[in-house]
Amino acid sequence: MWKTVGGVVVALAWFGAAMASSAQSNDINAPVVLTVESPVVKQSGPSVVRFTLKSKTSGLVMFNNPAPWKILRLLNDQTEVIFSPIGLQGIPSTLGSGKSESWTWNKRNDQGKLVPTGEYLIKLGPIYANGFESFYFKQIAIT
Repeated sequence: MWKTVGGVVVALAWFGAAMASSAQSNDINAPVVLTVESPVVKQSGPSVVRFTLKSKTSGLVMFNNPAPWKILRLLNDQTEVIFSPIGLQGIPSTLGSGKSESWTWNKRNDQGKLVPTGEYLIKLGPIYANGFESFYFKQIAIT
């Protein structure tokens, strides 16, 4: 289920008896912070969208591969995955306390074509921290 809360698109999903939550990147209780260099990017502007995950927890933050993110297009209250980076599946990565990891997206879809202007979501996760599985989302616009 997708909802817009304070301009941020969030989702909740249930996995068996455990809940996977999505968090806004400004949630003070979240074990990580997801930031994007620029939430509005011109199609003819910078060649990449840069985003960063920073750990705020004293323990390790883990993800199931080195590229734990996807790009989703928002269109008419629907989402569609338009880009999934290729990561080494099954090789977990960790992020230590206070450390950060950055990734870039070249504004292209899985077929290598530039995406049209519009609203997009960076979906990061699943992230495992403090005993919970979470997904983090950041909305961006390409104009």
